[in-house]
Amino acid sequence: MKSIVFSLAVLAGFLGITAASPSSAQAQYPRYNSGYRVNNYGFYNSWAAPQYHSYANGTGFGYGVFNPGAYRTTFTPNSLQRIWASQSYAAYSYNPWWGYRLNIATPAYWGFTANPYVGYRTFYQPGANISLPLGGGYGYVPPSYLLR
Repeated sequence: MKSIVFSLAVLAGFLGITAASPSSAQAQYPRYNSGYRVNNYGFYNSWAAPQYHSYANGTGFGYGVFNPGAYRTTFTPNSLQRIWASQSYAAYSYNPWWGYRLNIATPAYWGFTANPYVGYRTFYQPGANISLPLGGGYGYVPPSYLLR
């Protein structure tokens, strides 16, 4: 009973915060760019602004941050490196059946480097998707999770 009362109190607080926030969508700057060049040395970065999302409905509530992909180039007189990063996000949610959950997706990275010492090499690092139960709800925890 205490967990239901606590959940309703948290939901009411979250709805109050959501109701007090602006309801119209506001445009964000689509891309940020930075870089410098000194003679033949330099770098260039391009990334997008993070996007924030919150929701509350009859089945639960949540909040998330979504980061679009990014790009980086570095160069010297003898080398060039380019790296791309995919999107990523982190979200926190609650519903009465699953309870509190934390969902994270890390970005994947891929790119190449080229210089006279090692030649042309590519690389790739996959991202990971992680979903963690944080308790609450009806107590369902997948069997693959170890509780201590």
